[in-house]
Amino acid sequence: MEGDVSLPLCGIDKRSRSEIEQTKPLAFLHSAGLTRFDAHLADDLEQHNVEGVKQAFRLCEELGIPEFHHLSTAFVAGTSDAVWREDDLECGQGFRNPYERSKFKAESYLHEIHAEDAPRIAIYRPSIVVGGQAVGEGGTTSTVYTFLKTLHFLRECCKRDIEGGRRRLASLGVSLRGGNIHVPMRVAGDPQARINLVSIDQLVDAIAPRIGQLLPQRQTHHIIGQDFDLEEIRDRFCAGMAVSGIQYVSDLVFERQPRNSLEERFYRATRVYCPYMHAAPRFAAGRESKRDYPIDLTRLVSEFKEQIDGNSSNQPDNLGGMSLACLGVDSAQHYFERMINRDFGFDFLSRWRDMDTCIRFSIKGARQFDRTIRFSNESARFTRHAAAVCRYEMNEETFHQITYNQLDPKQAFFKGLVTIDGDKEVGLKFAFFLSDYLQHVDEHVITELSGIK
Repeated sequence: MEGDVSLPLCGIDKRSRSEIEQTKPLAFLHSAGLTRFDAHLADDLEQHNVEGVKQAFRLCEELGIPEFHHLSTAFVAGTSDAVWREDDLECGQGFRNPYERSKFKAESYLHEIHAEDAPRIAIYRPSIVVGGQAVGEGGTTSTVYTFLKTLHFLRECCKRDIEGGRRRLASLGVSLRGGNIHVPMRVAGDPQARINLVSIDQLVDAIAPRIGQLLPQRQTHHIIGQDFDLEEIRDRFCAGMAVSGIQYVSDLVFERQPRNSLEERFYRATRVYCPYMHAAPRFAAGRESKRDYPIDLTRLVSEFKEQIDGNSSNQPDNLGGMSLACLGVDSAQHYFERMINRDFGFDFLSRWRDMDTCIRFSIKGARQFDRTIRFSNESARFTRHAAAVCRYEMNEETFHQITYNQLDPKQAFFKGLVTIDGDKEVGLKFAFFLSDYLQHVDEHVITELSGIK
């Protein structure tokens, strides 16, 4: 039955709750959450990962279920440089991102529950989980899979540039070498830094035997897998994606020689994980830790590629959509923030250089957006002081289809999916420029990637 962890009692109606009660469940397993690290999602992370745990636990109590099993993360360790143990929680650590903080706050809430008649609580802290369904709805990925997705995007850009005969990326050293795309690219990181990967199978096998058992009032279990250094991960990932030329360098290198356009695009797509490229927390093994779940990095890459290919109907086949997917763009707010920060679309802005105007965008849906943006001097920015000369209105689905190049903006207007109020001439002119850009989006993305004006 459907629910929503951000709603009271997870949005489960009284009739459905009655049906659950009649089955007399042994345990409540809470594994819903948002696994994104982006700073702009801090409120969403709080709502899903903190408020969501509170509502799930209250529902567990309401249903009279005796056990509450919560999936947390070993990265509640945050910036702690000590070996992190199962009994540790509040040690004065900082946090690298709002995801770590939200999981810490959720655990803190569960530790505040002391009522004798409350459900027994088991908390599970896996490290970085790999295996299973790596590619989510809409092509979403997280953690190590984001690096694979970005490599896939860059390889596809380089491949299409070479096959098209333009070879604009050749100025950055991109070339075809046998079956590999050679992409000379510097990535900030320590090749000897180690991260821990744990198999989804190990995670499931650690939780399943504890379901329905008589638990102590509260227990925390580390589920820790296998350590890898970044050098090995890079070599296996690049071999599996048929890419060569990537090297780790110190952050100081970029102070002396800034990133080129290719390096900058990789950085912008993966920067939320940069803090883990130099050092990661060290986790003590769990009380009943098992080591018979080896991680095969080559197989991990192969499974990822199969899922990307197998979900091709849900994956954008144009480089513009791939670029947005790599950047994790999932809302109108994030789309325009990324455009304003020049993470993408600056070739479109440069071609609209002669226009100086303000346009209001009203996007209806779960993530409503209503902001005015000023376009001028090959740039865009939010504004509250200038009046919009026209207003676009549409729903979220239409906005997503247009930005991912699945629906032409002009067609959307003539189909009545987009309405334009105010100066329609300006509105239609913007739609024309955007339509032209999207029709040739592969060329524009490669131009942006090459840094060629």
